[in-house]
Amino acid sequence: MGRLTLNVLLSFTQFEREVIGERVRDKIAASKRRGIWVGGPVPLGYRSVDKKLETVPEDAALVRKIFADHLRLGSIGELASSLEQEGIKPRPRLLANGTTIAADRFMVGPLAHLLKNRFYIGDVVFQGETHQSEHQPILDRDLFDAVQAQLADVAVKRRLARSPSPAMLTGLIFDDRGNPMTPSHANKKGVRVMRTISTTKPPLISVGTMYQASTFHMVSLKSKPISKAEDLKDKIVGIVSVGGTTEVYLDLDLILAKGGIAKHSVKHEVTGNSPGALQMVKQGRVDCFIASIQVVVALQQRMKEEVEVWSTDRYAPMPDQCCVSSRDMINVKSEVFTRALRAIRASAQDIMMQPLPPIFERATKDYEIPNIRNSNELVEVEEASADRLRLSEGRENLLRNVPHLWTSGVDALRDNKIADPGEPETLYTNQFVDTG
Repeated sequence: MGRLTLNVLLSFTQFEREVIGERVRDKIAASKRRGIWVGGPVPLGYRSVDKKLETVPEDAALVRKIFADHLRLGSIGELASSLEQEGIKPRPRLLANGTTIAADRFMVGPLAHLLKNRFYIGDVVFQGETHQSEHQPILDRDLFDAVQAQLADVAVKRRLARSPSPAMLTGLIFDDRGNPMTPSHANKKGVRVMRTISTTKPPLISVGTMYQASTFHMVSLKSKPISKAEDLKDKIVGIVSVGGTTEVYLDLDLILAKGGIAKHSVKHEVTGNSPGALQMVKQGRVDCFIASIQVVVALQQRMKEEVEVWSTDRYAPMPDQCCVSSRDMINVKSEVFTRALRAIRASAQDIMMQPLPPIFERATKDYEIPNIRNSNELVEVEEASADRLRLSEGRENLLRNVPHLWTSGVDALRDNKIADPGEPETLYTNQFVDTG
């Protein structure tokens, strides 16, 4: 019993430690978003007084000199040498234990960090976002921007100056579509074997559309609803992820463009694809979030949350989940695609017309499917998917590529300068769905 009590107490202690850590991180994040300096090494040109930063005139003059000298010399290495010749050294730094450390000269690394530090123009950068600070800027923004342009130009020249590729035929060999082939190599038994690879990306085409509507929805509290695109201005929107196949910036970009909202007026915060994202709304960390149909079903049906929900298709209707392949593969194995689409349609019809629990139980015995054990949740999600996603264009369009959805999607991407995938009718075919 004593060991059990100890384990329970340790669990509570660990939980309290995590809660305290999260609160501290949230406090730091909120302070930085308000432009408040929250501690750490004090940048050259400032000093800390009562947890506030004040400008040190002589150090501020040195910072301005460093930027001006780099603009004149055009090289961080030459800048470091020039400062050393003039006898200018970094200011001694006082550590928390009372000791003082000082470098003999300005090194290239610290100088590069100093030259790129937006702190000197009154900005605080946090998680890729720039916020107006409460401390006084040291530099003129024009001087800072000129140095950044100079640094970027030097970086480009440095990349171009790298040693040339040993592949002598680069730019001289092309594939059957006229695209240049790129050099590659492999090491086999200590021998370096050079080879060329076609850079052509095979044109993909949709042979069937699983979801006729977007699985992603905008979710907010009914007490503070985000009911239309115009409500997103100056708000923080939770997204599933940054990068990868679950990134939903495309949906958000299209919604903002359709609503006439500037992208920079809306901030993003990663909230994941989970019902727990609603807690971030309740805590005020985000105003709303984008989530899939599974999360919407969990919030509305199981958790009975009072939420405002609308599909991203309201502003950018387009096909969602499609079966795709290359045109070459379709031409070679057309019979395989016909049989596959026939089987998919039969399975979809069974799911929509037969009781779902026995179907999932049978699938559990034959296949390893993640989360299949919780059949009740799967039934709720599948019923919602059938009504809102699979059959949103009518039962007669099950698995079909609906032309007006493809036209709408292409027009939205093209009109808002996000992408130009080509003519809509070249992106899909219904020959296998109709044959099946």
